[in-house]
Amino acid sequence: MHQPGQGIFGCGAPSTEGVQYFEAMRWAINALNQKSGEVAGVSVSDSFIPGVKIGLHVYDSCGHKELAMRYMTELFPIMKSGSSECSDLKDNSSSVIGT
Repeated sequence: MHQPGQGIFGCGAPSTEGVQYFEAMRWAINALNQKSGEVAGVSVSDSFIPGVKIGLHVYDSCGHKELAMRYMTELFPIMKSGSSECSDLKDNSSSVIGT
């Protein structure tokens, strides 16, 4: 959401494109989770997937590839440790969509 700034992982001014992506995702998720009312002129009587609430977490790397990779390995430890850490017993209920 920010442009690169000073220093190794410094953040600069907000990125217009980044803010637009964030606001579009926020709007879409709110529309999918909405249980009643109207979305884009269409009457809504239940959420897109009843019983499922979609969330949003934003990690701002400020355009730094190294910081983006750090965030990715925190979200997906297998990227760091390898597939030998996989298990059928682990919770796989989270999904990720990225830009």
